[in-house]
Amino acid sequence: MPARHRASLSPTVALSAAVLASLAGHALADAPTPLTFRWVSPTAAPGSSPLPIGAAQYLEVAVVPPDAPGGPQWGGAEFGPTAGDSLWFDLTPVGSTLARVTPGAGAALNKVRAISGFTQLLGGPLSLGSGLTVGDPGGTVLPQFDIGETGGPAAGVNASQFTNVFAGILGVRSGSSLTVGGAGLQIGQTGVGGPFASLFQLDAGATAQVSGFRLIRGGASVLGTLTVNAGTQPSFMGETAAEQAVRMIVGPGGRVDVKSGFFQQISGSVLVTGDGSHFDFTGAANPQLVLGDAGDSSPSGPEFRLDYGGKASVAGGVVDLRRGVFTVGRNAVLETNRLVIGPGAVLRGVGNVNPPPGGGSLTVLLEGKISPGLSPGTIGINGGITFGPNSIYDIELAAPTIWDAGTMTGPVGLDGVLRVSVLPGQGLSAGDTFDIIVSTNGISGDFRELVSTDPRYTYTYIITPPVLRGAEQRVRLTVASSPGVCNGDVDGNRSIGANDLSILLLCYGTQLGDIGYIPGADLDGNRFIGANDLTLLLLRFGQSCQ
Repeated sequence: MPARHRASLSPTVALSAAVLASLAGHALADAPTPLTFRWVSPTAAPGSSPLPIGAAQYLEVAVVPPDAPGGPQWGGAEFGPTAGDSLWFDLTPVGSTLARVTPGAGAALNKVRAISGFTQLLGGPLSLGSGLTVGDPGGTVLPQFDIGETGGPAAGVNASQFTNVFAGILGVRSGSSLTVGGAGLQIGQTGVGGPFASLFQLDAGATAQVSGFRLIRGGASVLGTLTVNAGTQPSFMGETAAEQAVRMIVGPGGRVDVKSGFFQQISGSVLVTGDGSHFDFTGAANPQLVLGDAGDSSPSGPEFRLDYGGKASVAGGVVDLRRGVFTVGRNAVLETNRLVIGPGAVLRGVGNVNPPPGGGSLTVLLEGKISPGLSPGTIGINGGITFGPNSIYDIELAAPTIWDAGTMTGPVGLDGVLRVSVLPGQGLSAGDTFDIIVSTNGISGDFRELVSTDPRYTYTYIITPPVLRGAEQRVRLTVASSPGVCNGDVDGNRSIGANDLSILLLCYGTQLGDIGYIPGADLDGNRFIGANDLTLLLLRFGQSCQ
């Protein structure tokens, strides 16, 4: 930058209110709010103070290419910043100030830092030789930096080295883009911040391409497309196994495309939900989706949940559940060639586990637990499964017509423990039968142990012989003894009273598979809780089954 421009950047220079008003194009408030704009130059002396710019509540910053006619410009005046410089926005108090940055075509800086307040980038893309930082490490102020504006023109940032959201919000709005090289995108900081002190928002129609992804603490909301290509480096979520203050939601139409092949969720929760939501490893070499850490001794591990049309695809690779809970919910699909459910891990749900379309077969190795249903329901495994000696097949029974089950299209090799529970409700009668495993390709082996979690119930089971002209076999469970049916007893205390009525009313109108559905309140067993169930309860109100 020419010396004549450098000279006008002395930290002692104070811009007049008239100049500020002309730059911003807005009248200043009668009671102005202090606002600090810090310009950092590679040639500035160490310890240079921020450049005070007066008392504006709204600041418009135009960033143009370094080689533009007349030299680098800011807001139309001939002073900073240049491609080697950095912009720092310190807008206080939080929520009352706004800075708008409008980069022209080819605009470039070294770094942008948003320390406090609300900053919008409009236009671009703005190239950053170093990177973008939101918030200060260890800081308690939560700024917001938006790339683009909801309903406004597209904007973009190309950061060569990194983007860190130490605290606050980084938003990429519809139609806008973020590209990050180097170390990639990091959300949160080790050992610092509350549950949602750091947040990354990728709106519908927005894109982010990052060379690495680390969600350490805080949250990420993905409604656009997030592409992760970290090479041989793993992308991960969570700081430690004991730290659960980390969340990612991939909503309707949102996509996470992992091209590096390895993603590990150490802690926290991932929710992929809604039509078109997809966590995808298509095209990755040796893809792996890893849940938890085998050495984790925390009371509860992480959770990865697919729900309401959500999908995860790990074609040609493995889904390795080491710890925590993986849920395949309503209308959801997990696609992979190999699924390993390790000790301390649980697979549950009412969706399907499938091989990738046109991509070979599916094999499942169970060393942990499978819990079909979502109290209750049926999980589909379109492949073969081998039960390990320490595995648990966990079944819940709710009524003669409502129970947990698994359907498998490949061969089933049994081992481990069959554990059976009865959900609170009207109870079961001796002789009630339930097909808890259905295989269309044969069943071998046997369970080592049958465990009833309620000593009032005992069970027997058989493995049915193959049906004629097919290999279909079933594990059929029969109630051998029970305390008897107590119709209307929703809470399972063997009497019908006010608590049973309250529970039924809370879940009134729900059906099997809905959040809030309570099987024990489905007194007529039609998988819907409605007027007939209420009538049955009221007819027996005040009675006891003791």
